[in-house]
Amino acid sequence: MLVRWALPITVAGVVAAGAIGSSRLGEEVRSRIQQRLAQEFPTLTVQVQGASLVEGEGIVVRGVSFVDSALPKECRQLLWVDEIRLSCSTNLADLIAGAPQISAVRLRRPVLHAVRQSEGSWTVARLLKQRAGGGVQVPVAIEDATLLVDDVPRQARMAVRQVSLEVAPDEGSGNAGWATVRGTAAGDLFERASVAGRVALAAGMFDLRGAVQAFELTPSVVGMLPAGGEQMTESVRSRIAGLRGRITMDWQAAGALAALESTVFSVTGRLESGRFEHASLPFAMSDVTTSFQVDRAGLRFDKLEAHAGSTLLRGSGRYAGWTSTADFDLLLEAERLVVGRHWEGLLPDSMASYWSKLLPAGEVDVRAQVARRNGTIEPNVSLR
Repeated sequence: MLVRWALPITVAGVVAAGAIGSSRLGEEVRSRIQQRLAQEFPTLTVQVQGASLVEGEGIVVRGVSFVDSALPKECRQLLWVDEIRLSCSTNLADLIAGAPQISAVRLRRPVLHAVRQSEGSWTVARLLKQRAGGGVQVPVAIEDATLLVDDVPRQARMAVRQVSLEVAPDEGSGNAGWATVRGTAAGDLFERASVAGRVALAAGMFDLRGAVQAFELTPSVVGMLPAGGEQMTESVRSRIAGLRGRITMDWQAAGALAALESTVFSVTGRLESGRFEHASLPFAMSDVTTSFQVDRAGLRFDKLEAHAGSTLLRGSGRYAGWTSTADFDLLLEAERLVVGRHWEGLLPDSMASYWSKLLPAGEVDVRAQVARRNGTIEPNVSLR
């Protein structure tokens, strides 16, 4: 977006500004940049606070804001950039000859505020609308950026801070507008993250991979996961929402910003210091650790260990999908499992009636293999 700025400073304007002084020249540059951005984004209000020429470096632009007046007041400002440095010639003769040839762009302390509205659209979509030739033409560096994400339907917020990002034209992509990306960040919910891959900014496409260290899984984060259709029903979401813990993971994702629910993704990682509770379980599980793999096809986990009071739980399993009726294979083992009335809610009605009459009590070791195929559950349970 920014690297396509042209600075159509007229000959008369440059000559007059040069005769008056550098401050007038800076105002001429500021005005021209603001006009050009307003043409690029006619549905937004664009303001540029100031600009100046730095000899031997290029043009410094200060205080750039993009505002959508049609949005609620608290989310109208989509993007604020504290400072932009455009590497180019500052020779008046070059400026008079036409738009300066920009060789690199550096953005300092930008703040992007992305809000998902009630109907599911994102407020920043107008910043990324497709335009011909809108790919990255020169290297772009971003320093100390902040990304604020608000999910109105889920009443959740996430902030990513200390973002450093380098974007450069992908010479191997031809005219497709792809650019290579590499960056790091910190956040409210994780210690450190890294990303690398390719993006097509004008088309809103991405093909990325990365890693996250010490990510805190909370109910608010689960609430921001894409919903709907066959990918994740509310019953499945409610179960995941009962899981908390710290995750270290590697991920890959490819898709379009306009259709995030169709993103092709893969996540592998490990959960530690976890806790899981749900209304369907007679107890909460603590000290949960497990390795896992997640993609659009479902979930696989291995080396699960957890405690429920004095009970030690181990297991592994696979879910073939993200709906409440998805097929699954589970292997669970429990040592010193406490038997009592609290199990009635998990039993079929025919068994629950006998259970309530017998009221068994004590501790047992259990090994259970449970599978669901086409809606039919096949249990294989042994006790001692």
